[in-house]
Amino acid sequence: MLHSACMVLSLLAAPFQDPDPRDEFPKYRPEQALVCMDRKVVGPKDRGLYMRHEDGALERVWVGEPYDALWRLDGTVFVCERWTGNVKHLSRDFKVLQTWDGYKNPVDVEVSADGLLIVVENGANRVTALDLESGKRVWSRTGFTGPFDAAVLPQGELLVADSGAGRVVHMDADGKILRQHRGLGFPNALESLQGGGFLVANWTGGEVRCFAPDGELRWRARPGGTLFSVERRMDGRTLVCDGGGRRVVIYDPKGRRERVETLPRGCVDFETIIRL
Repeated sequence: MLHSACMVLSLLAAPFQDPDPRDEFPKYRPEQALVCMDRKVVGPKDRGLYMRHEDGALERVWVGEPYDALWRLDGTVFVCERWTGNVKHLSRDFKVLQTWDGYKNPVDVEVSADGLLIVVENGANRVTALDLESGKRVWSRTGFTGPFDAAVLPQGELLVADSGAGRVVHMDADGKILRQHRGLGFPNALESLQGGGFLVANWTGGEVRCFAPDGELRWRARPGGTLFSVERRMDGRTLVCDGGGRRVVIYDPKGRRERVETLPRGCVDFETIIRL
């Protein structure tokens, strides 16, 4: 997922209210996306990383067990393989450049503004940072219960979907908890928004919520199904991936359902490719 707040635009909306039917937004345009097909949703012959083209066609570009993928602006990709315990860096043509082993059920990979590799280890109940040049661990954040996602903020702060504890934790650059959002069921997918605030999807409740920087709920929607990922597009729309239901549900900047795109197979991560 592209969780960098520097790369994703957010709508600085007013507190939640009934949408004005006169509101108009730019026409939705499908874009390329990376799609991770994991053993949770597909059989052995279909596992791997896929490129979803604008016409909806899926092309497998790498065979492995990717649970989460991160597209970088240089065209390379980081993937974490949950069941084999590693993170890989892939080239533009999806060849393995480097592998980091020893992770315990890695389920999310991010890159911080200062170039650290951030990995959520679901099996170890922690989030760790790795220096890409030296390969040494820089820091580790613990105290979680089955975390599934994280979002790195520009100042080194961190949002963590502490799924087993039903909360989203906001930490400063030193790991101190600044704020907690509780009562979220099983929040397993996060997206930070530029200017503050975040999106969070609930795996068990089939719900997505949008929070303002002060923690106020802007809007909530119930696409249903089994939600694995959520993202905010550059055009202000929100994409929610129902991996079990093989569909992507798209909401306009006001949180109103706009359209549904079907996927030929199930997936655990859907990430629109942004090229600046």
